[in-house]
Amino acid sequence: MNWDAIGAVGEILGALAVFLSLAYLAIQTRQNTQALRSAAFHQVRDSFAEVSLVMAQSPELVELLARAIRNEDLTFEEELQVSFIFTTIARKGESAYFQANEGTLQQESWLGIRSTVVMILSSLRGLAWLDTTGDRFTSNYISDIKAEALKRRPANGGSGT
Repeated sequence: MNWDAIGAVGEILGALAVFLSLAYLAIQTRQNTQALRSAAFHQVRDSFAEVSLVMAQSPELVELLARAIRNEDLTFEEELQVSFIFTTIARKGESAYFQANEGTLQQESWLGIRSTVVMILSSLRGLAWLDTTGDRFTSNYISDIKAEALKRRPANGGSGT
């Protein structure tokens, strides 16, 4: 066997090694993307489940939120507490919105989360809160939430839920 033949075999083996390396990297990248999506989904769901659990364990918070959604009079302290609840829910929703737009959370999951956020913020008090605090969130997210919340408002000005 001459040196030219040995060189040709070496080039073929080198090209094959590069091809196999690229195929391996593609498989690893796909698996990593799936793992990231799964982690994002579970993080967002766990985050909302945590809020739900806190609410379920506190009848006082549930009653306060119900009064806020019904647009009943609240004390200054209760208004602050409701504002913190709205902020928590909106921030968690914003995280899901970002992850959905980045492709790490499926749109279907985002739409379910958006529905939860909108359900709470479509009340008169929620919309007023959005008007005064919306600049604390990304503009595309808050526009999406406001538009959906306004669509869900009943014509008679009810609670929106």
